[in-house]
Amino acid sequence: MGDRGRRVRHRGTTGADRRPGRAARHRGRIPQPHLGVRVRNQRTQRLRRVRGTARPRGGARNRHVLGRGRRRERARGPGPPRRPRAAAPRQGRTPQHRCVRAAARGIGRHADQGDPGRRTPGRAGHRIRRLRRRHLRRARAEPAVRLRAGVVSTGPVGVGVIGAGVISGEYLRNLTTFPDLSVRFVADLDTDRAKAQADAFAVPASGTVAELLAREDIEIVVNLTIPAVHVEVGLEILRAGKHVWSEKPVAMDRESSRLLLDEAKRRGLRVACAPDTVLGSGIQTGLRAIKDGRIGEPLTALAIMQSPGPESWHPSPEFLFDTGGGPLFDIGPYYLTALVHIFGPVRRVSATSSRSRATRVIGSGPRAGTEFPVNVPTAHSALLEFTSGASAVAVFSFESHLTRAGLVEVTGASGTLALPDPNGFGGPSQLWRDGGEPDVIDAVGAEYGRGAGVLDLARAIRSGADERASAVVAFHVLDVMVAITEAAASGSAVTPQSTATQPDALPHQWDPAARTL
Repeated sequence: MGDRGRRVRHRGTTGADRRPGRAARHRGRIPQPHLGVRVRNQRTQRLRRVRGTARPRGGARNRHVLGRGRRRERARGPGPPRRPRAAAPRQGRTPQHRCVRAAARGIGRHADQGDPGRRTPGRAGHRIRRLRRRHLRRARAEPAVRLRAGVVSTGPVGVGVIGAGVISGEYLRNLTTFPDLSVRFVADLDTDRAKAQADAFAVPASGTVAELLAREDIEIVVNLTIPAVHVEVGLEILRAGKHVWSEKPVAMDRESSRLLLDEAKRRGLRVACAPDTVLGSGIQTGLRAIKDGRIGEPLTALAIMQSPGPESWHPSPEFLFDTGGGPLFDIGPYYLTALVHIFGPVRRVSATSSRSRATRVIGSGPRAGTEFPVNVPTAHSALLEFTSGASAVAVFSFESHLTRAGLVEVTGASGTLALPDPNGFGGPSQLWRDGGEPDVIDAVGAEYGRGAGVLDLARAIRSGADERASAVVAFHVLDVMVAITEAAASGSAVTPQSTATQPDALPHQWDPAARTL
């Protein structure tokens, strides 16, 4: 204190290092803040600007603490008085700091002070410490599921169904029994039919597709429309910010399928696709037996589905004989999906096809006797070669008067395993070794119908895992079916344009009836 305000000259200083009225500073000395100068923090300055209490011109300025020199102010003469400038009219609400607003209401520590920006001694240090600690706080963890910006869901997954046709009854019968799902809306072009299905399965609401997509409490939409509009409806679902479960096939061609998958990827949503029969206890038990080495390394397979056709029992079978239908696109996905789960992706396809009749006749229902055209082949024979080196022969026919369905036989180095019908969810497998009677392998696990894939999708969304009936597998199966038609038309082998990862088998304790979300 004795040297304060006194001019002292030190060795090693020059006139350039000194300012009038200031003590000289040694060259090697770190500059120190001036005593008696109050350095205000930035928050105080902001509060003063908000209240319009700007510091008078010419007052003391803050000094640099560690800089080479101090800020210099240009010397100004008194000059002529300035003409006051008219204030611009204020636009919008007056900006106020929260402390100012709180003080005006008589609350907060500034309520009893005239200037909320001016603190009483002893409080500033506490406030500064609080500001410093804020930088150490960790970011709050993001929730596992986010439907769209600002909408988060937990608990059972909300489900809506588009399409109240024949297949919707089987879906709704199962979806409404799974504790991890909550079916909340049924939509259809025919709203009366949608209401009838909703009432039959105690679904609380029904109506149009637009009404379903506007619901914030629906995360997954089950698309049960006809194959020709699967992609169109799927894109609408994605644009509404919801995940898609699609009935097979995922699309009619490669280009539209890529469009659907790219849109889902861009929006961070998921698309999964039937068939989910491959998730049933029958096929899954067989897959676990193959994985456990019961037949050795799987080498070949035979898959057969043949029948006279569905027009004898289906009341509206026209779409099954139009583009996107026929035995290949209607029944083939069940068998081909099972083969991909067994062997992995297909690398090359050879095939032949035929059409026995140009027209068919509806055999049941109110339109019985109505003739309709057949626009697609009704029989296909294909040779599939897999990237693993295995191969399979597949036959799909609506022309055979001898019905044979559900035949999938897998032969390995030490045995042959006959799987249950891939168009079903249960059933035992049979294992042959060195002749004799087969060993029966009973299905282990829960047996449910259609809708198990929707449940697997919902649980995968919540956990962040991959769904097993993914659109990537469905796209590869579609690609293989298109390759079969191309190979049959050209007479040459065709290489599919896609690939897929072989899905893992479900654990035997997987239970749709358990509440896990």
